Amino acid sequence: MAIDDGDVLRVVIDHILADDTVTNLIFHFLASFQEQSANGPVLNALEEFIENFYTAVADEIDDGSALGPMDCNKVEFNETTQQWEVTEFIGTRYPSVTFAGSGDQLPNQTAAVLVADTTRPKSFGKKFIAGFVELASQGSVLIASALAALADALVYYVSDIEVATGLNLVAGVPRTHSDVFLPFTTGFVDYIVGSQRRRKPGVGE
Repeated sequence: MAIDDGDVLRVVIDHILADDTVTNLIFHFLASFQEQSANGPVLNALEEFIENFYTAVADEIDDGSALGPMDCNKVEFNETTQQWEVTEFIGTRYPSVTFAGSGDQLPNQTAAVLVADTTRPKSFGKKFIAGFVELASQGSVLIASALAALADALVYYVSDIEVATGLNLVAGVPRTHSDVFLPFTTGFVDYIVGSQRRRKPGVGE
């Protein structure tokens, strides 16, 4: 199995909170490859990305939580169902990050929020990062150190990943109900503590 130029990858990482609640984040990337790549180097680059992303906020997240497996699949737009669907399993990796936040964790429903923009105003990426400790906020507002950590994570979120020379994974989102992939242009950190969305398995981004 291999990854070709133009393939869209869906990456899911589980984040297991101290009470064993499993949350996850979903990322999408467009392969901008000058040549075909084996799966291994791409999975290695994605694992490093996940570790960098979570390490940026590790001091703000409860030390009783841990990362679970990272799964990567190819997705393609199905013209019949008008949905992006998994077409091929690429592989699994097990990223490792040591979380170091002390004190009580905020309720599971709360989360820090990152937003990534595209050229289309109504198409954007959003990440709700669970497990932040109470010391990372004052009331409903994140403190300066937490915002700085989130800003570091945002850079990883919106930036492309270089697998090797001429092999780049473009960060972005597939447009809903359309065979279009929209790269991220910029992003911002929400200073207000957010609430994670609830969704059925397999529904939503």
